[in-house]
Amino acid sequence: MPQEYPLSCAAEDIDHDYIPLLSLFAEDLSKVDHPRSPLLYNRLTVLAVVAGVLCTCLNIFAYASTSRAQVRHFMDIVHLRRPSQFFGIDRVTRPPHESPALVIYPNMLQVINRSEPRTAYSDDPVRFAQSGTLVAPEDRLFKVTSEVSTIVEFRTVDYHMEQCEIAVFLPEHITQTLEYPHIQLGDAPILMDIWKLRTTYPIDPKLLTWSTRPSRVGNKVDTVAVAPGLNYTYRFQCPSDSLQVFEFSAATPTTSVEWSQDHDSPIAAVVLVQHSSAGTSQHTREEF
Repeated sequence: MPQEYPLSCAAEDIDHDYIPLLSLFAEDLSKVDHPRSPLLYNRLTVLAVVAGVLCTCLNIFAYASTSRAQVRHFMDIVHLRRPSQFFGIDRVTRPPHESPALVIYPNMLQVINRSEPRTAYSDDPVRFAQSGTLVAPEDRLFKVTSEVSTIVEFRTVDYHMEQCEIAVFLPEHITQTLEYPHIQLGDAPILMDIWKLRTTYPIDPKLLTWSTRPSRVGNKVDTVAVAPGLNYTYRFQCPSDSLQVFEFSAATPTTSVEWSQDHDSPIAAVVLVQHSSAGTSQHTREEF
């Protein structure tokens, strides 16, 4: 039979050498970490937030105290040095005959307006929509009045073609027909000034306004009497890979000239003609 134990015992039966089990671990239990109070955790959170805010403020101050980084745009590439395209071509035997004249269409042809000095007349979004494409139409507006001037820019790239002519021409007979829909001349006399402009880099048409136009170089090139059949030329030196920029402005308050210059077959136009530097070549109206 299983042994039965008494539920109680007398005092004299208690072993005086007995040590409670809990007392054996009392010292070790005193070393156990107890859960920290919520107040302590709140203090640590506040300190971390304050430290983060201070670091952010220091970073902002350091950025503001230093020079701002330059934001590069697409047009900044024009400031890069242009390498020569003609390595070793000086050692090539040139043919005895002169190179034929080259007709250069303007890189840029744009109007500026004195009455709207901060407006840039670059590509018109309405004309984009009318053409149904995302490519700007190649024809450009040439206009000269008492308030409006036109700036044209050329780059002379070809080798040993450093004799240039700026050429302005109009058809013999100008009537408002389908053949000449965009040529308008005011009452005679129509006098137009030509100025050479100073620039080192290509002009950004989106930034070209009356206020930002390049400065003029010295005296004006010439004054041209505009009339049907005009065939004006002005010859000058044009170093290879140089920019040639001209301004056409009104010489009198009554001057009024306007046409749409087509790239493929211009009827009225301003172009640049490059001739061989080795000699003088002639060109005719049919070459334009």
